[in-house]
Amino acid sequence: MEGRVDIKILCGKDLFGMDFSGKSDPYVEVFHGDKKLHKTAKKANTLNPEWNEQFSFHLMDQSEPIIFKVLDRDLPDKDDFMGEAHLDLSALGINRSEEVSLPLS
Repeated sequence: MEGRVDIKILCGKDLFGMDFSGKSDPYVEVFHGDKKLHKTAKKANTLNPEWNEQFSFHLMDQSEPIIFKVLDRDLPDKDDFMGEAHLDLSALGINRSEEVSLPLS
């Protein structure tokens, strides 16, 4: 099935502290297959970021999950991987809104 998908990234809760301060500067990158769909703003010095960012994309292949990668922004070094979550689109309803919580692994 193909069509438009709207996603809103609301927040993160109780993320890992990756910096010396015990906090993190998290952001989310969203992928479908190899294609990056969206990157949220970085939220500084928090373990409970609120993004409230929405984006849309045209879905051609429902068999691949949407992957949400959470990273901690580090300057000047490479950003730290905090975890990822997968969203199986085939398990969701068509033409309706659903709120889901995705645990990081």
